[in-house]
This record gives sequence, C-alpha cells and structure tokens, in this order.
Amino acid sequence: MNQDTPSTSPLLTYYDEDHPWPEDPLFASLAADPVVANEIAGDIAFMCEFARVAEGPVLDICCGTGRLSVPMARLGRSVTGLDISQTLLARFAERLRSEPADVRERCRPVHGDARDYALDQTFALAVIGFNSLYMMPDQEGQRRALRTASRHLETGGRIIVDVFNPLLVPVQGVSTPTVVLSRQLPDRGISYTRWLVRRPMTASQSQLLEGWYDIVDAGGGLRREPYASTFRYIYKDELALLLELSGFEVENLFGSHSGAPWSPFAQKMIYVARKVREPLA
Repeated sequence: MNQDTPSTSPLLTYYDEDHPWPEDPLFASLAADPVVANEIAGDIAFMCEFARVAEGPVLDICCGTGRLSVPMARLGRSVTGLDISQTLLARFAERLRSEPADVRERCRPVHGDARDYALDQTFALAVIGFNSLYMMPDQEGQRRALRTASRHLETGGRIIVDVFNPLLVPVQGVSTPTVVLSRQLPDRGISYTRWLVRRPMTASQSQLLEGWYDIVDAGGGLRREPYASTFRYIYKDELALLLELSGFEVENLFGSHSGAPWSPFAQKMIYVARKVREPLA
C-alpha cells in the first residue's frame, strides 16, 4: 500500500479477498481471474523455492497479511515480515494464531516503513513481492527501499523484486471505468465488484489509479466505497541500475513465476539479484 493509505480504505478491508491465499476456498474458483492468473497464481511457490535454499533468515518487505511470510516459515525458515500498515499486520498476527507453534515462533510481523527501518539482524534473502516497490512515491523512495534492504542482507544474500511489466501499462490512462475483479463472499453475506480508472502517466512515471468497490449485501443493498492508489513504475534497465547502485548484481530476470525468461510482452518482471558490496551513498 502507499504510505498514506487510510486504514478505512477498501484496499485494506478486502486485501485478502482481492489476493486470496492458495488454501482459501476462494482461490480455487478464481483460476481465470486476471489478478490471480497474472499476478499471484505462482508467487508463493516461486518465493518458497528461493527460501528453501537460503542459508539463513528471510525478510519479507511489504509483507501485508503474511501471504509470503507464513508459507516460507512453514518451510522451517525464520521470517521477519515488515509492513507500514498496522491494519494488515493485525490480520497477519491473526493468521499466525491458527498456525502450529513452531511456525508462530519462526514468523515475526514488524511495523515499519520499507524505505527506512533498522532491524536487529541480517538476512540471507529479502523479497519485495506483488508490485510493492511500485507503491513507493518516487524514485528516491524506491532507491531508499532497495538500499535499506541491502544493508540488512549478508554479503552473498539475495533479493527478489516482483512487479508487473510496466511496458504493458497504458501510459495515456484509461478514463472509462473497468471492472478489475469480482468476488462472492457467502460467509460474509456480501459480494463486491472493484472498478478502476487509470489517470495518464506523469513525466515522473507515476500513475494515479482510482475507483470504487460496489458492495452488495445479502438483502440486495448496495454501497459504494472509493479508493485511490499511486504507482511509480520502474522500467527494466532503470530497475537494474537501482539494484546495482544498492550493491546488487543481477543474476536473473524472469517474466513469470514459472521461470520463463523476460520479454517485452511478459506479464511480470521478476529480478533476482545477489548482494556483492555495500550500497553506494
């Protein structure tokens, strides 16, 4: 989330329903959903493969409700999840309560700003999943996030940055409201549809995404909750340079969680980089 996302935003209220965990009943019915199919169908398995071979603890930056943190902790890894949203961290803690004691002991949610934090340990692997780097307000904020992550990694440790391919973003925007996703939540007695309008991209590569959730209750009543979020896109070579300035050497660039190589038409842009030196000032 953007650092100024209000705690009442529907982006937070419906975070887990928008991005269901694989064990959630909702997940299996959404195989054709664009958000699931293109963004999160394989991200947990992808990150877990790197966590499995990491020789030390893992840092999940912008962890949300623990969607990546908890599965990596289930592998036996010590995982620290960091997020700026107290609302999402509270749900992370709630999720943990249903996990076995050994997983709870290995998994630590921490409140903090991804651009500036100081933890009491270093890590073998850091992950920035699900477009979170785009949610930093500007290039300097994004560089600070990568630089701070680097300072928390052991030399030789890896970072994974997972974002969607910005070449597929309509720079002119889309002024006609479009449906992003729809969800049926019978256990909560509601269904909802999320609408989106994309404003034109600015010269600084930022784009305002705004819209609303149409929420229908069991009696057919409708309420509308607005939201807004700003993405600052990073193109391929720019992100490679930001990683280099932060002390990393790029090992791989993937276009999907299946490990397919990146192309200009790939849905994803997933960098895997290794820390080889301290960040440049």
